[in-house]
Amino acid sequence: MALLRISLIALIFVALPPTSAFAETLIFGRDKTMRDEFPDVSTVLMEVYGQLGFTLDFQEASARRALLESDRGAWDGEVLRIASIIEQAPNLRMVPVPLATIQIVLFQHSEHPELRLEQLRGKRIAVPAGYRIAQQLSERLGFELMETTDIASALKMVELGRADATLHGLQAGLERIGTLNLAHVITHGHTIAQIPLYHFVHRKHEDLIPKLTPLLEARLKHSP
Repeated sequence: MALLRISLIALIFVALPPTSAFAETLIFGRDKTMRDEFPDVSTVLMEVYGQLGFTLDFQEASARRALLESDRGAWDGEVLRIASIIEQAPNLRMVPVPLATIQIVLFQHSEHPELRLEQLRGKRIAVPAGYRIAQQLSERLGFELMETTDIASALKMVELGRADATLHGLQAGLERIGTLNLAHVITHGHTIAQIPLYHFVHRKHEDLIPKLTPLLEARLKHSP
């Protein structure tokens, strides 16, 4: 009789449909800059991965740490990065669907003359460590990178006159200035660069890319 009860219980569990309680959880790095600039992207990824039977956990960290953990496989990938990040993280694989475009502008001290692109050579530009977009622009425009722990620190350096400017996404930068109550940091709104951003998975999940690509395309097509 006991054996019959065990067999019945086993059959019940086999017959039960899969639920999120049994879904595999994937961990994705999410640096604070991208989180603030594009809060909806994480929601889109949760929906799409949910269709494939996964749940997601987001680990927030600096851009440098998020990339390190994802590249070595401790985390399963990156929420959002520029395409050329694979030059620094060869174990990551890009899902070829642009999920967002970041508009990079300069934030500088309100009492200083407006800086233009051609005037950036030799200037001190504060940026969070590991901010690949700023590294690329520095190579092209010739300004000096001053690495900080986060964007708040970079903006405070501009406020105190310890840096000539910082680079950041427009909307998130304006919101952060308000949050920090910085009275002397402004942007003149000139776009330094517009760069598409992509989702990356560690190479151990490379087989997910052909499944993720059409799902993301369909999801973005019907976004408001």
